[in-house]
Amino acid sequence: MDKEKIKEDFINAFGHEKWDEEEMLERLIPIHKELAEYLNVPMIPVVVEDIEEDSRFYFKEQFIVISKRMLKDFNDAVKSFVHEVRHEFQILCCITDKYDNKVNPKLLLQWMNEIPYILTPVNIQDENSMNKYYAMSLELDAHAFSKWYLKKYLGIETHFPNKDYDKIIDKYIEKYINK
Repeated sequence: MDKEKIKEDFINAFGHEKWDEEEMLERLIPIHKELAEYLNVPMIPVVVEDIEEDSRFYFKEQFIVISKRMLKDFNDAVKSFVHEVRHEFQILCCITDKYDNKVNPKLLLQWMNEIPYILTPVNIQDENSMNKYYAMSLELDAHAFSKWYLKKYLGIETHFPNKDYDKIIDKYIEKYINK
């Protein structure tokens, strides 16, 4: 069966939107392989769902969810994806000594204290809840790492919408990541 026939049959069965989502997920696979190797983490399933957040990492179940709206643009999709893989790395750092040598010991201790909070979905409608979430070192690290990784390895420049937080991300990159 040729590719056009497969595409036509798929679209007839599931719709054009689902085809576009699958194509975007396919574009993320080589990045997932490289990122998993770089961070020394296992590749885990990535699924698409209608969620309020841009993306979410389910540690217990071991999969990543990316919001449908993030898959409309490659830069948004890859930024969300790298962010969640970094959360996978962070949690593995906290539960096994396999990763300790790659992380500043003070940061690792902060991460360990924050793990219970990062595993709980945040209420994005509550500004106070969001501010607490972004203040966590786990979240700052994931934003900083994704910004750094996208620029260094994919040539994609990203900025956090809040300019003050974006400056904090840049300082974090200088101090902990860009070595």
